Amino acid sequence: MEEKTDGTFGLLTFVNIDEFDNFKNDINNLLKKGKYINDNIYYTFNNDICICNISKKDVPCWANNVVFKEIMNENNNHTHYRIVLIKYSENIYYFERNGNISVFDILNKYAFDLFEKTKWNRFFNKNMTFKELINSYLINDIKNDDNIKTIEKFFGDNNFENIDFNNINTYEKIYHEIPQLQEELKLIPYDYKTCIQKTKYGDKQSETIYNKNVCENNDNYILLDCKYTHSEGIEVADIYDKLNCLFFHNKKSGDLRCLGFQTILGSLILKNKAKCDNYFEELNKKGIDYTQINTENFKFVVGIIQMTKTINYKDKITLGIVYCYLKKMNIDFYIDKIDVINRTEPETKSNSKPKTKTKSK
Repeated sequence: MEEKTDGTFGLLTFVNIDEFDNFKNDINNLLKKGKYINDNIYYTFNNDICICNISKKDVPCWANNVVFKEIMNENNNHTHYRIVLIKYSENIYYFERNGNISVFDILNKYAFDLFEKTKWNRFFNKNMTFKELINSYLINDIKNDDNIKTIEKFFGDNNFENIDFNNINTYEKIYHEIPQLQEELKLIPYDYKTCIQKTKYGDKQSETIYNKNVCENNDNYILLDCKYTHSEGIEVADIYDKLNCLFFHNKKSGDLRCLGFQTILGSLILKNKAKCDNYFEELNKKGIDYTQINTENFKFVVGIIQMTKTINYKDKITLGIVYCYLKKMNIDFYIDKIDVINRTEPETKSNSKPKTKTKSK
């Protein structure tokens, strides 16, 4: 899918300098493979700012409506497509892309906070410093290193007292601290061609079929999808990884609030011996060997099937809350961004046929 040319803006948060260097290498490789002509041999910094100009003959429509402006010489310089990277605070950088440069495959590898374009554009042509623009957008910004330490350090010290959990923006910051699952532990891609459920309204994409496919292809997994506790009707997880003691809850990107609190409920069941025994009885009735499940040292993973490349703000808040809750329970929590393959067209509401209601006689 061709990316839009009217600008991409946001904040990139890096765990350490190595991750930042990897990002710069990814950008350099993109420019090299795409045969772009740019005025920087390498993506480098000068006074915490880097502008990578990409050659383009015609002046694009966005040229007069950008946050960071340059003097452009029409006669000698036609480098109007560009990438801008500016240091905002420690390990956090403002990122701006103008023109048709396909950067989202790279951005999705890192913690990228995509700014809402309409909201961000409200600050154009205002007499603000660069940091004031960012702060005004974020509203009571917790990323400012003057008012809060890193969430990672607090969690490392098991110290929750100094975090403002009454501030909704706190949970967005915490979302960016959730570790990604190691590559070797990730689930297989979601295959559009095989994850199909037959219904009387036609074929539809199915997470249930995906979970079955995962477990059928690897004996290390136990299928727990649609297996519930007897009295509470709680689904503890979709998949259990026996070798690595990982519980997976998987959901298509779009609305992850249900997924988040399914994870909390599953954790609470496993931490309660009576309710966990009840759950294992139900698994035993269904022929599942529950003795292979470790309830002393387990971890939880949310598997986000990437139907869309961006995570909604409400979902970042949800997952930030889940991360906090599981940290207090001493349960490790990860995100697995599950790739989607063999997709022919985006799944939209218009593609699904509505159910027809019939009046009872």
